[in-house]
Amino acid sequence: MRRLRIAFLNLYPEVIYDIKKAVEDFYEIETEILPSADYISASQKYDAIIINGKNLTRITSENTPIIVFSDTKDPETIFNSFRELNVRDWITKDEIYRLPSVLYREILWSREKKLHNLNIRYIKEYSQTTGLLNFDGFIKKLRDMTDKDLTVVAMEINHRIPTKTRKTDILQKVSDIILENIKSTDVLAHIEENKFALATEEIISVEKIINRIQNNLQSLNIELNAGASIYPHDSDQIYDIIKNSETALRKAKNENKILLFYNREISEELERLDKLIEKLQKIKTENIEDFFTLHYQPIFNMKNQEIFGYEELLRVKHAEIRYFDIPKILQIADDLKILKFVEEWVIYKAIKQAKKLEKQGRKISINVSPKFISSTNLPRIIEDALKYTHTSPNSIILEITEDSQIDEDKKEDIEKIRELGVSITIDDFGTKYNTFRFLKSMPIDIVKLDHELTKHIPESKEENKFVSAIIKFCHDIGKLVIVEGIEKN
Repeated sequence: MRRLRIAFLNLYPEVIYDIKKAVEDFYEIETEILPSADYISASQKYDAIIINGKNLTRITSENTPIIVFSDTKDPETIFNSFRELNVRDWITKDEIYRLPSVLYREILWSREKKLHNLNIRYIKEYSQTTGLLNFDGFIKKLRDMTDKDLTVVAMEINHRIPTKTRKTDILQKVSDIILENIKSTDVLAHIEENKFALATEEIISVEKIINRIQNNLQSLNIELNAGASIYPHDSDQIYDIIKNSETALRKAKNENKILLFYNREISEELERLDKLIEKLQKIKTENIEDFFTLHYQPIFNMKNQEIFGYEELLRVKHAEIRYFDIPKILQIADDLKILKFVEEWVIYKAIKQAKKLEKQGRKISINVSPKFISSTNLPRIIEDALKYTHTSPNSIILEITEDSQIDEDKKEDIEKIRELGVSITIDDFGTKYNTFRFLKSMPIDIVKLDHELTKHIPESKEENKFVSAIIKFCHDIGKLVIVEGIEKN
């Protein structure tokens, strides 16, 4: 027999006795007589509340059914009680025989409503993928922990998932691995598709924890980046702490670090990065020359000290963006899918400048990135620019770096460019182990020695001999040699 806990409000003892007799064959009743509605402070503990119909009182009871017991039924009173007092049923003394079935129905209703509310809460506060807290649930949990010193860690996974592996399975495995490496008192949440958040009272050992998690994730071909912020040291506001940890995470991703702790400098740097991205995104719709400019570094003939030509150097005009070096800016431009647009502009602008120098017999050397070589029809781009500007191809030198990954098709492109009359330079020569193999395999006219090879020549006789030998070798195979290292002066 099921035990029910029923609260009575404003009912006479004899009425309570009649009610208990009416249901005793169906339920074992545990009763509580309430002196007033104010005593219903935890109404969830009751299976039902039965109140007097002559003295109706508004009761706040979200999940517990309220049943009115009265001598008579007044339609208007009944209507108002259902509308205003959240009453579920109304029983007269003559209908007391209905009480067992009413209780059964209302208890089922109550149970379903509680389950429904639990489901709503679960959907609202938990990830449907991993079963962990979601962002809202994490925030709620953090608010209960503000009396402690905490480290909040934002983690993002980068994985190469086999086509047969479901993403849900991977995320579940990741959450299991993280849980295995943290304490039971720590709080873990799945806050976005590939992002997790951790709240822990650990500070000193956070780096060890993250490294341990990363080591365990390697078996799944998963890389982890994380950013951490300390509460209340970095901020006493929950949302700011999470924002700070995500700022540190973003910096960690940019630098390919496993873990970085937040500081103000990181925030300032990312603000500058956002400004750079914002300006770069406008390049296609605005005048690119409002953003970039070309400087020309002279190349001297060491025999007669005369200017042989100029190397094109890309620079930015905005002082606030000069915080970033050109390789970083070009990397971001590549991420934004505008690098091709920038490099085509550089080629056209430099070739146009070369036209002005033709009568002086000086050349312009143009840098092109490995990605630009591999992803475009470079011979056509250069030929079109030469024709449009009426520039002699003999005035142009094209620089490619030694680390360029150039396949056979692109080697043919380089040869086509040489056939136009353009000279080819290998830039940063001497920085790779396959230096001489590259020199042999590529159609090269000029060798540009990297500054790392030459910077110690003044104080090292051995370095001097080594570089002299390289220069002699290049001359012997018919290559012109350029020594770099003064671009920043």
